[in-house]
Amino acid sequence: MVKKGIAFFDIDGTLVFHEEAHGIKELGKHADGSVLVYSPATGRRHTAYDASSELYRCFLDAETRELGRRLRETHDVVLVSAARKSTLDARCRAIDFSDAAVLESGGVILGPDGQPCEKWAAGLENERAYLKEVADALRENGWVLDDKGRTAAIRVRKSDNLHKTDVEFVYLCKELPLPGALKRTINLGNLDIILASAGKGNAVRYLTGELGYHAPQSHGVGDDENDIDFLNVVGRAYVLGSSYPAALEVVRARGWYISHGMHFDGINEILGKIIQSA
Repeated sequence: MVKKGIAFFDIDGTLVFHEEAHGIKELGKHADGSVLVYSPATGRRHTAYDASSELYRCFLDAETRELGRRLRETHDVVLVSAARKSTLDARCRAIDFSDAAVLESGGVILGPDGQPCEKWAAGLENERAYLKEVADALRENGWVLDDKGRTAAIRVRKSDNLHKTDVEFVYLCKELPLPGALKRTINLGNLDIILASAGKGNAVRYLTGELGYHAPQSHGVGDDENDIDFLNVVGRAYVLGSSYPAALEVVRARGWYISHGMHFDGINEILGKIIQSA
């Protein structure tokens, strides 16, 4: 079957929602392996699937999974994240409807076969060498890095650096001098240092063409500031009503679709709209 388009989804805060960041509470387990959760944003109980990783407890709504499977019948579905491969593997225990993935804010592309795209990686190789220099300098200055398992990015989390002040962390996020081969993004309140030629937008544009689509055939869904980068290059952009305020400010100015529902309800609303447009 020839598919009609391609849809790109941020993961955390878009497809799955967290116990800590979003207040999702697990209430019990079902015999089929699903769980019952409560979402304060929707005011309702939901049947969901555990999509937790080593660092975060999070959940995928059962309806989201069913809608995702339906969407995959007509569209290639690509996950877009700042996460490393191990986090993707944990999430995909629940998210079973993806065809490819963009990881580490565009530093890594996994094709439909699940293997890294060598052509994309080769184009970033010269920039990758600068990551170690910056990582060494940060460690020398007392910063704890979350870079285990990352091959094309460095993350600095405030929660790992409680010995540093808020002022120091804000300064690092805004003023850290970087070589031209690298750039910074903010994701879930964390500082990500990524390859300058990567970025979610560049990776999404590349993968759209590699899979045989044109921009008007593409959809994108996100919730955070660093998702604006790839929402800029898709044909139709959507964000959740529960998105970060800074992201919503940009989205309203550009006239993109904002869901009426929050969290689980928001992503299900958007999935329904994309399916109906097919």
